[in-house]
Amino acid sequence: TRTLSDLVRGKTVTCKGDERDRYGRLIAVCYIDRVDINEQMVSRGWALAYRRYSQDYVRAEQSAQHMKDGLWKHKFVPPWDWRRRKR
Repeated sequence: TRTLSDLVRGKTVTCKGDERDRYGRLIAVCYIDRVDINEQMVSRGWALAYRRYSQDYVRAEQSAQHMKDGLWKHKFVPPWDWRRRKR
């Protein structure tokens, strides 16, 4: 939350997308000017590449994982696995 807040504070965010996932959430790419906020969050280790919908952020995720940034500092359960276990 802190990283995202720091990225967007005082700036205009634009999100582009028109698809929704099975939970009804908008699938979008968000920008500040030409900076892809989604990629920034993944590359810093605070978001994951959602391969089900796109391969766009896989490299950024692999880099964060290799550097042990953000979530990758510790073990965690990816959200799609956590949701599956909760059923």
